[in-house]
Amino acid sequence: MSFKDILYYSLLRVKRNKKNIFLFIILLIGCLTITGALTYKNFISQNVNDLINKYLGYRTVIAIASFEYEDKSDEEFYNELKKLDHVLEVYNADYNSINVPLLNDEDNSVSLTNGSTYSLPKKIIGKTIKEDDTGVAICPIKFKKNMEDYYNTDDFIDGQELIKTGISINVPIYDKVNGKLILTDKFYQKKYNVIGLYDPVTNGNLYNTCYISPKDMKELFDIAESANKSSLPIAHVIVDDLKNVDSVRETIADKGFESFNKTTINYDYVKEVNQICNIIIIISCIGIFVLTILYIKKINNDNLQNIGIQKAYGYSNGNIQNFSMCELLIISFISIFISFILAESCYLIINIFFKDYINLKERIITHSMLNYWFGFLIILVVPIITNSLLNLFYNKKNAINLIRKK
Repeated sequence: MSFKDILYYSLLRVKRNKKNIFLFIILLIGCLTITGALTYKNFISQNVNDLINKYLGYRTVIAIASFEYEDKSDEEFYNELKKLDHVLEVYNADYNSINVPLLNDEDNSVSLTNGSTYSLPKKIIGKTIKEDDTGVAICPIKFKKNMEDYYNTDDFIDGQELIKTGISINVPIYDKVNGKLILTDKFYQKKYNVIGLYDPVTNGNLYNTCYISPKDMKELFDIAESANKSSLPIAHVIVDDLKNVDSVRETIADKGFESFNKTTINYDYVKEVNQICNIIIIISCIGIFVLTILYIKKINNDNLQNIGIQKAYGYSNGNIQNFSMCELLIISFISIFISFILAESCYLIINIFFKDYINLKERIITHSMLNYWFGFLIILVVPIITNSLLNLFYNKKNAINLIRKK
């Protein structure tokens, strides 16, 4: 019997046997579950890796001077750190970033960050900032001044508008009296012309983060925030590579200074997600295997007389097995195709939905075809193996015994 005939009769059997819908549902749910678990597992791992690579905080070390530096200049401490291997940049931690109110809009704020050489975004639309520049800033291509209402997208300001209007701040000045901060009637006001734009998402920043020059940052802190100055020098140490952070910290400790990572990540959460996803995948595979065995066994038991009649008409065991296998493959391929359409639709809907909230990201959930192929492989291999094993059993029965079965 030709493959064309086997395919034709198998399609008829799939169409006529309404019970096949049960196997179709099993395979569809199994495929969606496996590919979904793999996608989420890879999504978490990839997001963690992307976050580490793009966010400067993961390779920034905070170093604190020892008490012997109380009688020395801060520059001596910073110069000592600049000599260390794998250190790109060192600056006063007080001059790192400050969250300040906007002029005539005190309920909202802008986070001004030190735009030092290695702190600036790698991709800037427009001009960049030099160390001695003043009155200029680099802001997000979409600026959000109210970060308390983070998921509200109605108050985003286009970066091009900022280039026209600039950013103006109005910072209250405090004095320290007997160890307490006392609000004065003075304000530090300044306008920053926006000369460049950047994507905060790819840099791990919030939407209200703007970069200003180190000179302006020092001026802002010395005038408006000097009451909060640290008693001991504290430095931001930018390391050239994440893998060198630990060795830099060891060297800092050898010099008698304390240090800690500016930002750390909870790898236990990532491990837990991986373990849960692996358990879901294993349970899904076992479930598909068991349910497929039970289903195919029941279908074959219901069709024993038909199998016996086919043998009586001269169909070989190979022909009968080919019918069964082709029918199973058709159901599997239909399940795979439908699951692919449903999965892609879900990814598209989720990404569009979250894009309204997180903005700028073209795809929030990314997936690899390898996830699909793994799920497809399970959906194909498990039923085929199950069917082959059961057919070996039924092929040993003669036609008369099968026809007499009820």
